[in-house]
Amino acid sequence: MSFFLPSIIRDALNKQVVDMYVTPNYSKDYIFVGDLVQTTLQLMKREESGIYNIASGENTSALEIAGVLKNTTNCSINWHVKEDIDFFEAIDVSKISEVIDFKPRNVLNDLKSMVHEYSQVINN
Repeated sequence: MSFFLPSIIRDALNKQVVDMYVTPNYSKDYIFVGDLVQTTLQLMKREESGIYNIASGENTSALEIAGVLKNTTNCSINWHVKEDIDFFEAIDVSKISEVIDFKPRNVLNDLKSMVHEYSQVINN
């Protein structure tokens, strides 16, 4: 399990600095675990079988994530990597979208909420 987003939120709020060990262009798919669970339950209820990609269907870059953190916490970002070695294609979610009304949440919007919620916890 990856704790990437909670870890960088914590650093942004507590240290006012986020160390990124990827390039700004590094991008991958992020999905809210609640969307994953809900989608799995919907497929089970419909008694669907087969292989389904449960993902957001779009990649989000490290630069986009860093931008949200900078705008919401006024932290600085340190980029430690000059060249990407991992590349991720966007995940095709068309099959699942044909079977259920699949509209996953947006990680950037969720990130803003996560920052707000975490800041409330540490300030109380």
